[in-house]
Amino acid sequence: MLALHRDYDFGDEMIMEQFGRVEGGRLFVNKASYPIVVLPPMRTLSASTVKLLTDFLDSGGRLAAVRRSHRGRRGRDTLLEPCGSVRT
Repeated sequence: MLALHRDYDFGDEMIMEQFGRVEGGRLFVNKASYPIVVLPPMRTLSASTVKLLTDFLDSGGRLAAVRRSHRGRRGRDTLLEPCGSVRT
């Protein structure tokens, strides 16, 4: 994102649980709103975040999840690549 000169915010799950809501395909956290959410590689998400993101997707929001792609020796050339689409 930095290389593309794109502004972005980090989401804090505790803040999102308290101040997050979904309206019209946008995720609102307090007064800020987002039409797309990018999930970085991670191991866990809180139940409240899963619910919020599910509601976001159901209302037409867009979600991009990425995972690490280890190429080269010992993961030295670590890149990010999109994950497949999964809905439960």
